[in-house]
Amino acid sequence: MTAALQLLVFLGLPLFAWWACRRSRLLALLSPVMVVYGGGILFGNLARIGDEAEALTHSVAGVSVMLAIALLMISSDFRRWLRLAPVTLLAFSLMIATVVVLAGALALVFAAYTDHAWQVAGMLTAVYIGGTVNMSAVAAALGVDPITFGVVNSADVAVGGVYLAFLFVAGGRVFGWFLPPFPGTPEGMASLEEPPRPTLIGVVKSLLLAGAVLGVAVGLGQLAPAGMGEPFIVLAVSTLGILLSFAPRLRHTAGAYETGEYMLLVFSGAVGSLATWDKLDRAEPALFVYVLTMALGSVTVHALLCRLCRIDRDTTIITAVAALYGPPFIGPVASTLGNREIVVSGITAGLVGLAVANYLGLAVAYGVRTLMF
Repeated sequence: MTAALQLLVFLGLPLFAWWACRRSRLLALLSPVMVVYGGGILFGNLARIGDEAEALTHSVAGVSVMLAIALLMISSDFRRWLRLAPVTLLAFSLMIATVVVLAGALALVFAAYTDHAWQVAGMLTAVYIGGTVNMSAVAAALGVDPITFGVVNSADVAVGGVYLAFLFVAGGRVFGWFLPPFPGTPEGMASLEEPPRPTLIGVVKSLLLAGAVLGVAVGLGQLAPAGMGEPFIVLAVSTLGILLSFAPRLRHTAGAYETGEYMLLVFSGAVGSLATWDKLDRAEPALFVYVLTMALGSVTVHALLCRLCRIDRDTTIITAVAALYGPPFIGPVASTLGNREIVVSGITAGLVGLAVANYLGLAVAYGVRTLMF
C-alpha cells in the first residue's frame, strides 16, 4: 500500500461521510464522525498496514488534530466560555476524583490476579485523566516492562474504541435520560455565533492561519522539557488559537470552523484505522477486565455524581471525554452533541488533565504499593 493511497483514504473519507449523511437518514443518525471512524476501522483491518504505514497514520492524525484545535479555538467566542467555567471545573474535578479512587480500589482487587496491579493503577490513572503520553511517562517512571505496557495500552485502545462508538451513536440520548439539558438553546443545542458561509478563499486562509499557529507551536515545543513536547505543543496551539480568537476578523473567517471539523474527521479516520483486531488479541483476560471495569466504572460513577450535583448532560459527557481521551476528541464528540459552546471548555479541561495526570498517576501507584506491602 502506497502512502498516496493511504492519504487519499484519510482525506476522502470525510467528504464521503458528508455526502452519504445528506442522502441517508440512517447514516445521518450515526453522524459523519461515526461514519468516518467506522470507515477508518474497516480500512485498517482490511489493509493490515505495516509499521511504515502506521507511522504515516500517526503523523496524519497528529497534524490534522493540531490544525483542527487551532481552527476551533480561533473561531470560538472565548468570552462566552467564562460563564461555563465553574460548572466545567466542578464536573472535571468529579471525574479526577472518580478515577483516582477507582484506580486505587481496583488495584487492591486485581492484585490477586497480577503482580503489576499497582503499576497498572498508576498507568490507568494517568491515561484516564491525561492521555497516552501521560501513561507512557508514568510507565517509564515506574519501570513497567514493555509487555505489561503493551497489554494495558492495547486493552485501553479496544475498550476506548467501543465506548467512543457508543458516544457517537447513542451517548447523548442515553445520558439525556437522567441528566438535565445544556443551559442554552432547546435540548442543549447551543452555538456560539452563526458562522459565515464557507468560501474557498476562507478555507485557504484558515489552513494557512492554522498552519502558522502549528509552526509556531512546534518551534516553542523545542523549549519544552524532555518527554513533554507533545503536551506543550497542544497547550501552545490552544493558547495561540484562543488569543487569535479575540480578533473579530480572524474569528469570523469564512469556513474556519467547517475546515476545523473536516480536520477532525481526518483525525477520526486515521485513529480508527489503528483500532485493529490484533490489538484486542494481545490483551490478556485479567488486565482486559481490569481496564474494562476501570473505564465503565469511571464514566458511570462520574455521571451519577454529576446527576447529584445537577450538572447538565453535555458538560458531563465532555468533561469525561476530556479525561478519558484528551483534547483531540473534544471536537468530534461536541459535534455529535450538536453543541459548539462546550468545545473550548472541554479542550481546556483536557489540557488541565494533561498537566496533572503524571503527578496523580505516580501518587496512586506508590500509594497502592504502600497499602499492598
